[in-house]
Amino acid sequence: MAALEKDRHIWRRDGKMLSVPVKANTVIYKGALVCTSAGLAVPASDASGLRFVGVAMESANNSGGADSAITVRVWQSGVFPVFRSGAAMSDVGTEVAAVDDQTVEVLSVTTNDVRCGRIVRVLDSDEVELKIDGYAY
Repeated sequence: MAALEKDRHIWRRDGKMLSVPVKANTVIYKGALVCTSAGLAVPASDASGLRFVGVAMESANNSGGADSAITVRVWQSGVFPVFRSGAAMSDVGTEVAAVDDQTVEVLSVTTNDVRCGRIVRVLDSDEVELKIDGYAY
């Protein structure tokens, strides 16, 4: 492209929310950790090739649908409650990876290290608050 020679109409989004096309035959629940596989939204898991994209603002049921038949809106920043077995105060500040769509674990425990945030608060021995800012692409 050549340099601008006149004003160009542009837009701006705040980047806190994103709509992502959902993979065929996939159900994503509101509040789920969400990843992409080949650019399509799937529930987070400790699987190879996934990239964390955010937390589902709503449910999305694409069971029986084709790739990209629907989208799911995800938050890409914020602090969210998730589960972590054996959580302790020493976990605060620790980087974690997805185990499934509602559970995280420290990197040394997961196989594929699908990084999804840092623990910022321990709620009890099985639940923490996860800050996802900077982890969702």
